[in-house]
Amino acid sequence: MMLKGKGIGHGIAEGEILLSRMPISFLGGVDPHTGVVTDNSSDIYKENIAGKILAFPHGKGSTVGSYVIYQLSKSGKAPAGMINENTETIVATGAILAGIPMLSGIPLGALLSGDFALLDAVHGTLELKGVVQETIVMAVLMNKDRILLLRHGKKSKLLGGQWLGVSAKLEENEHPEEVMRNIVGPMTGIEIDASDIRVRGEIVYLRLGHVALKVYPYLISTSESRVKLSDNYDDFRWVLPSEMKSLRTMVGLDRIVESLLSRSEIDRKVC
Repeated sequence: MMLKGKGIGHGIAEGEILLSRMPISFLGGVDPHTGVVTDNSSDIYKENIAGKILAFPHGKGSTVGSYVIYQLSKSGKAPAGMINENTETIVATGAILAGIPMLSGIPLGALLSGDFALLDAVHGTLELKGVVQETIVMAVLMNKDRILLLRHGKKSKLLGGQWLGVSAKLEENEHPEEVMRNIVGPMTGIEIDASDIRVRGEIVYLRLGHVALKVYPYLISTSESRVKLSDNYDDFRWVLPSEMKSLRTMVGLDRIVESLLSRSEIDRKVC
């Protein structure tokens, strides 16, 4: 699988990804002489970043962090490469000073610690060895304060037995919104049109084993509560968002729903 970002600095790095979902402060958070993460609030506390492809959302803390990254390089304990979703000045400066190949604009949801990656800062690409990408559209239907979740039948190799929104695979050259509007009726018996779309969400990446799932999410309003399931699903429930945690939902579904509902609330206030 290949991802495209923005290269910072020069060079190519390869190695095992060490993924943090939290911003990193290099000053006080990483030992510049050993490469060990010393920030006990970090999700990679006590891990060693030396020689790894270090992936994290962005840096934080003092600008002195740039020189900590440089010191890691001088000590031979620097990461082989770095990946951010949104690189800021502290980390970018440190990477350039230390000669560490780096990429910005890479969705961390597509990554897992332990992935073997080839990072090319010259061309702005990240190749994940042994990882394949699949693309889906997902419609989260909302009736008043409840959302519709469907359970995939056990025949589905990827999502069998898991709860999620109305979903379908997106083939190359297909338009996400057109596919979404075409699947809701046949899969649920609930007809929708363009005026029912409350939120067109941002693309989300999720990891399901060796599959990186690229999701185009939508929030759909409906006054209909009767559901007629297609053969793809074996059960449905209208649930409050807070009730999702009691179900075996697809990895990352909570983040998708939270993002859609937040966008909906913002749009409502603006209007």
